[in-house]
Amino acid sequence: MRRELDCHLFILRTLSLLAAVVSREASRRRWRNPVRLYLPGMGLSYVLLVLVFYVDNGRNLRIRTDLPPVVYWLLPSAVGTVVIGWALLRHPLARRH
Repeated sequence: MRRELDCHLFILRTLSLLAAVVSREASRRRWRNPVRLYLPGMGLSYVLLVLVFYVDNGRNLRIRTDLPPVVYWLLPSAVGTVVIGWALLRHPLARRH
């Protein structure tokens, strides 16, 4: 409906799909150390979808109406990066060389 305004959201959704497909293929085809590809791939896919949701709907959420728009971009990215990094450091299969 709003193609000119939603171009960046379409790109983020496409990147999310690409990350999910690559991580799934790494898991299915047993690439070398698939957990180190699967965890960040699926995590990135989820973070990008949450980012798209907040960027598109953040103004309409009741709790977040007084936040600046840059927060909708930075907050999911920062939290997602920390969680993915923590998972990579803690998961026993990801730590194996």
